[in-house]
Amino acid sequence: MDIPIRLDDDGAVLVGSPPAAPAGSGVVGLRGAEVFVDPTAPDPPHLVVHDIDEAEHALELLHGPDVAAAAVRVADGAGGEDRVPVETGPVAAAVRTMALVRWLEAHSPDLLPAGLLDLEFGTAAATVGDLLAEPEEAEGERRLVRHAGLVTQLARRLRDGDPPPPAGLAALIGAAVPAMHAVLPFDSPHLDDLVHEEELARALTALGVGGARLDWTELATLPAIGGRSLAAARHAGASVREERVTSVDWYQVPRGLLDTAEDTVSWSLTTGGEPSVAVSVRAAAGARAADRLAFRLYSAGMPLPIAIGRLRLSADGSVFTGTAPVLGPAQDPLTLDVHDALDTRLPQLGMDRTTAQAVRWMARAVTALRLGGPSTTADGTARGAIQEAARLFRRIGAKHPRAAPQELARRRQARCFALLRTVLLRSGEDREAAQLAQRWGSPTGTIHEIDVALPDLAGPGWAALAAENALAADIAWELR
Repeated sequence: MDIPIRLDDDGAVLVGSPPAAPAGSGVVGLRGAEVFVDPTAPDPPHLVVHDIDEAEHALELLHGPDVAAAAVRVADGAGGEDRVPVETGPVAAAVRTMALVRWLEAHSPDLLPAGLLDLEFGTAAATVGDLLAEPEEAEGERRLVRHAGLVTQLARRLRDGDPPPPAGLAALIGAAVPAMHAVLPFDSPHLDDLVHEEELARALTALGVGGARLDWTELATLPAIGGRSLAAARHAGASVREERVTSVDWYQVPRGLLDTAEDTVSWSLTTGGEPSVAVSVRAAAGARAADRLAFRLYSAGMPLPIAIGRLRLSADGSVFTGTAPVLGPAQDPLTLDVHDALDTRLPQLGMDRTTAQAVRWMARAVTALRLGGPSTTADGTARGAIQEAARLFRRIGAKHPRAAPQELARRRQARCFALLRTVLLRSGEDREAAQLAQRWGSPTGTIHEIDVALPDLAGPGWAALAAENALAADIAWELR
């Protein structure tokens, strides 16, 4: 595959086309560059190079010497755009894994095992080594060190072989043992255990080709799996006339506390002498009590919220509820935003809120395809989610008040249809795929070649990580 290399308006070298990332992206910092991985097009990743001298070696190990040499030429003022073939380098898989972990932590509707995600990230970071930016390298070490006990525990259980482990777990632990041994402090109580386990790491890696994995039909029945289909993700039920319904922006809340379907928030205003708002948000199965959940109500044309309140888990554990006084004029359209009270990020309002919803639908589609593999049921579930995302991106492309988000939404719509075409083709629905290709199969205008490229769903970038496969693990592994 050839990729374009050019200078952007700020003087950075762009290696590859910036991804549309309709399901969001994962970012990893290298020395002198940033890597962006779009899970709908994970290979090759896109790089923004700020310092070619620092990043040249990383480029060579990621994309091959031709790409590195071309980036140097462009940075030195060769002018124009260069296109060169990509070679998959020895650190490409590790960088992709780090980015995918970041994406899963931000975008996955599933509550994945934090310990395994840390091990995936830390082990991959150890492979990339000093090519990483210093904060990334330090984060990789921290993620490893805090799970030394988990690694030795799982290594021993893997040798017992009962019950069958989730797919990829043995390979992950086999790679994590030496990586952790290299960074574990000498006074760690787990150091002696790791010395012993390191002797067995190669055997564990060899075991990693197997492992238990459920098919999508079984997987979708588990309470840990969020709704992926249109029907499952829209199950708020009937509401009274005075009650309004909205959805939770996944970026705004702690993981594992709230149901990840759409339309799970119901709220109502009480008018009169002391106006107030009452809010109810459906909890995730088995959610714990938490003090961090809050809500804020915005009125049309007002930059600050007119109501702020905390949410508390109900006695039966089914909903988080709260009330707050309304301290300003309540003028439609009103927006109720559920968020993490300890997080300072601003809410998405207006068409940006619709964008967040479209990204959630694509995240549902991508995770269904990653977890389900080639499955008629998983493909059907993903198709509905992709079509819903495309519908929303089409609306954003037509109605967003700013030109740049309109252009990005059209690119994202094209990327949705590229993924949909691939799903249709592997389901044998060639005619429908061909019809989509007539309209969305070629780059035109602001739609890039990468936006319409068909993804390889059997490629390594689409393989579920051990942390994802743990959703299908026997409960005896205690990984969920």
